[in-house]
Amino acid sequence: MLKGKTILFDFFGVICSEIGPPWFEQYLPERPDLKNKLFRESDLGEISESDYFRAMSSLVKISPEEIRNSWLLSAIINNLVVKKIIELKNKYNIVLVSNSPSPLIREILKKNNLEELFDKIIISAEIGMAKPDRNFFNKVIEILGQPYSDILFFDDNQDNIKSAQNIGIKSVLFSGPDSINIS
Repeated sequence: MLKGKTILFDFFGVICSEIGPPWFEQYLPERPDLKNKLFRESDLGEISESDYFRAMSSLVKISPEEIRNSWLLSAIINNLVVKKIIELKNKYNIVLVSNSPSPLIREILKKNNLEELFDKIIISAEIGMAKPDRNFFNKVIEILGQPYSDILFFDDNQDNIKSAQNIGIKSVLFSGPDSINIS
C-alpha cells in the first residue's frame, strides 16, 4: 500500500517511444485487424511473448528473435520525461502502468536502469487486464490501496484517459514533457 499522492505514467508513448505500432505500419500496414488482435492477446497475457513474436514472424518471414531485437533497439527513452519523474519522485509515489507483454517491457526497463524510478510497476500481461478497460484501473486502485482522488494519470492515448476519468482518476493527455505539469 502506497501512502500519499500517486502519479501513474504510461510507458510506451510517454516514457519510451512507441515500438509496436510503427513496426506493424512498416511491415503489415494492410492488417490493422491482426495488429489489434495480437496486441490485445499479448497485453492480456493470453499468449506468451514468444508466441506473439512467432505469429508476426510467420507473416513477414523475419525470425522472431530478429523482430524482438529490432523492437528492443527501437525503444528510445525520453530523457526529459525521466528527468521530470526524478524531480517528482521526491514528493509523490511514482507508478508505471503499461499495456505490454511482460518480458519485453521488463527488459527495456532493466537495460535503461529505469526500475528504480518506480514505487510500483503494473503491467497488463501480469494482471490479465489492459487499458482502457475500466477493470484495469479498478485493479490498479486495488493494488495501490489508494482512493481515486489521490491519483494523477499521464497517458498518450485519449481512450485510456477517458476511461480513467470515467471512474474518477484525474488524467492528463500526454503531449510531450511540458504536459507533465503538477500544480
